[in-house]
Amino acid sequence: MVRFVAYLQIMMMLSSPFALAGRLSPEIGAIGLKDWTKDEDLKHPYGIGFYLFQPVSNNVKLTFEFDYLTSKTRDQGYVYTDNYPEREAVELRRTNYVHAFEFGFRHLISHSRSTFLEFGGGLCFFHIDAKWSVLRSGDRWSSPDAYKSGLVIDIGMLVTDLKGLPLTMRFGFRHRFLGESGTGTKPCGIVSLSDDPITTTEVSWGFGYQFGR
Repeated sequence: MVRFVAYLQIMMMLSSPFALAGRLSPEIGAIGLKDWTKDEDLKHPYGIGFYLFQPVSNNVKLTFEFDYLTSKTRDQGYVYTDNYPEREAVELRRTNYVHAFEFGFRHLISHSRSTFLEFGGGLCFFHIDAKWSVLRSGDRWSSPDAYKSGLVIDIGMLVTDLKGLPLTMRFGFRHRFLGESGTGTKPCGIVSLSDDPITTTEVSWGFGYQFGR
């Protein structure tokens, strides 16, 4: 929660000098997110994102975005606890909490009167916090945090004609390429695929507010 508030404050600080800048005024908004990935630990997270788009010309925008996603997976592992003093295979549940920050650009490639198609990309940074629990006993612990970075490709569609309101509707498609990361010792002898390079595919939908309209 603290990280989310800090990113939101940064985005508002970045947008405030341009809020009354007419045609180059910023857009802020919120979007729902759904990801797909072959990573068996991170598999298919979902969540919400908050963005700031700052135009630098009629066709190019800088993009800043903070995303919060979560997912749950199940696996078999071995534990040593008061409830399981001997080595025993048990069913484990892993809950992932993902904080992602992205910085990049969008370029206008086609538009009609109220619909705009944009293409862009940039850099992305992931922080993955994993919590484990034994389903039968309820024992809980945390994995060492994983930090990943990589590249992102974005395609977005913007609809601006919403009954004369200064609101926009956004649809997006995104593909991320995330590199390796180190997470230290794994719990229960389980190897985390979060250490390896992964890719994610994401769709999004949400609303924004355009200053200066």
